[in-house]
Amino acid sequence: MRDTILEELSIDNVMKHTRYLADELPERFSGNANEQKAAAYLEQAMKSAGISATMHEFTGYASLPVNSRLQVLSPEKMEIPSIPFMNIPNTPHQGIEGEIVDVGPGGEEDLRGKNIRGKIILAESSYSPPRQEKIRLATARGASGALIAHWGLEEHQLMVRGNAKAVWGNPTLDTMSQMPRISVLGITRADLGLLRKFLSTGPVRVNFTAQVDCGWKKLLLPIGKIEGLGDDADQFIILGGHYDAWGNGATDNANANGLVLEVARVLHKHRQQMNRGLWICFWSGHETGTMAASTWFVDRFWDELRDHCLAYLNVDSPGMRGTERYTIFTSAELANFTAGVAKELVPEEPDIQRVARTGDQSFFGIGIPVVNSRSMFNPMEIRRMGNATLGWWNHGYPCRDTMDKVDSQIMAKDMRVIAATAYELCTRPVLPMGFLRMADEMVARLEELDASAGEQLRLGPVKDAALQFRAQAKKLESVRKGLEDRTQKGGAIPSELKQQVHRINQLSRRLSRILTHAFASVAGRYGQDPYGMSNLTTRFPGLYYAPQLSKLSADSEEYNLIMNGCLRDRNRVSDALQEALQSVEIELSTR
Repeated sequence: MRDTILEELSIDNVMKHTRYLADELPERFSGNANEQKAAAYLEQAMKSAGISATMHEFTGYASLPVNSRLQVLSPEKMEIPSIPFMNIPNTPHQGIEGEIVDVGPGGEEDLRGKNIRGKIILAESSYSPPRQEKIRLATARGASGALIAHWGLEEHQLMVRGNAKAVWGNPTLDTMSQMPRISVLGITRADLGLLRKFLSTGPVRVNFTAQVDCGWKKLLLPIGKIEGLGDDADQFIILGGHYDAWGNGATDNANANGLVLEVARVLHKHRQQMNRGLWICFWSGHETGTMAASTWFVDRFWDELRDHCLAYLNVDSPGMRGTERYTIFTSAELANFTAGVAKELVPEEPDIQRVARTGDQSFFGIGIPVVNSRSMFNPMEIRRMGNATLGWWNHGYPCRDTMDKVDSQIMAKDMRVIAATAYELCTRPVLPMGFLRMADEMVARLEELDASAGEQLRLGPVKDAALQFRAQAKKLESVRKGLEDRTQKGGAIPSELKQQVHRINQLSRRLSRILTHAFASVAGRYGQDPYGMSNLTTRFPGLYYAPQLSKLSADSEEYNLIMNGCLRDRNRVSDALQEALQSVEIELSTR
């Protein structure tokens, strides 16, 4: 049946949807008329395929651009083209004046030892760290403003468009104070070179103004539902991606919207084969609201997601021209499964990477495993494009993210893997979730931390629990594979195995809920981490600063602040591991 589904996927349908969204509805900013038309189009396309679809309206905090002006005051006077970032405070009429400081990529290491207090940082656009994190870090160190240069090559003459809002989702009473407090402009890579040339001979002073429209807006979220028809009909996976966009947004994210519509159409046609359901979600507030819709969705549908959702498949920027490495960004428990599906369908060996908390990955706290897969540029090409991970055209102004950047053959390849992954998750009797890889990563990280801060944080018992969990995860994987071998993929479960399969599936879902928030977030179950937060580059990110304890005086304020935070997170990790161990031991004791 899977082969039949893959054969019925139509790249022509994908390109038709992509062309309409990119060419007829450009500048799909959150809350504007074109985004609303796009939402209506997506809803109608689902209904035309026979899928039950509902349009949800909610209030989201988002931003629209107005204008900006950037003037170099010294060493010579000139004006540089610029564009305002979203969700920044408007400057005074007279603008902001200051000396600029080049901070390179703008990460923690790049800022160390540099005096940026009261100054305007000059940084490169990249995901090392993402733009929001550069701004958050610079603000914490007293910067008065920021200039961010586009990636890509100088000859492209594109200004970078971006969002300064690190607060993930709609702000709350607790997080409103963390909204951007400095104004930010996007400039070209060529002008980055010009300013660096000026800096090589002495101080450079600039003045800039920026105006944006920030506030609460009515946003739309189209959701389609295909009901499951098997023993696990109450369970479902989510397939989705954002539909708002800078400019035409052909590869970010009109092509993904077309892909999702086509996969949903074909899966709905063969819904009689689906043991589990499929929810199709199109997010707004991604670019200019920092994941407003997907966060609202988690908050609004918490109970259904907690009890019934098995995985989220995020589709963002597939089918990019010039890409060649099929890459799967995935939660640890789905890594082996997703790699296995891809190996059956793509000619190259898939590159398996830990999923980063970017895009609409709003599901870490609740503990739903996520997958984001697509063809990617090779590392040499990314370096050549100035670290433009998603193409030199991505987030550029004037917009070059047009239909000529979409490769229909690569799109077809990406679509086949995504469709097969969704189909397998909806039909396999035994959920393909394994926890041995996660356990290995837990042990490795705790051993690193134990070497530098083990005594201060009493990490010995926590590391022992992780070792026990790894041993139990190995046994659990043996049980899971045994059941998988005894059940037919996509077929009926033998009656004598139904209870065992139900228990192992329930346990797999429960382990994700228990472990993910401690393993991969700082905010925990109910909060949302800031976009691109540096801590999230490590496992157990709440313990990110623990290695610094051995380098600080125990009498210093910094030592005590880090110690208190790390102790609390150490306890969170300890509790999660104990709860996971108890859950696995109960299951294994019944066999």
